[in-house]
Amino acid sequence: MAKNTDILIGNDIDLILSGGDLCVGDSTLQNQYLILAAQKGEFKEHPLFGAGIADSVNDEDNTYWKHRINEELKRDGMIVKKIEINGETIKINAEYK
Repeated sequence: MAKNTDILIGNDIDLILSGGDLCVGDSTLQNQYLILAAQKGEFKEHPLFGAGIADSVNDEDNTYWKHRINEELKRDGMIVKKIEINGETIKINAEYK
C-alpha cells in the first residue's frame, strides 16, 4: 500500500463510511491538515510531531511558519515544493516520495 493511501476521515475528523465499510483512498491532503493542526505531544508515538498552526493566530512571522510547516511535512516523508501563507490562507504543494 502506498504511503498516501489510508483510511479517510471527513471535515469533522470522523471516519468516512460507505455501505458500512471504511473508505480508503489518497490521504495526502488529510495528512497535511492533521500535521498542520496537531500540537506537539498529540501524536503519542511521535511527541515532537505537529506544526501547531493554531499558535500562528495574530503572528506576522510567515517565514517562521513556512519553515515549521516545511519541516513537519518533510518529517512525514513529503517532498515540499512550495508553501504560501497569505493572511488566513495556507497553500501547500507537497506530495509523498
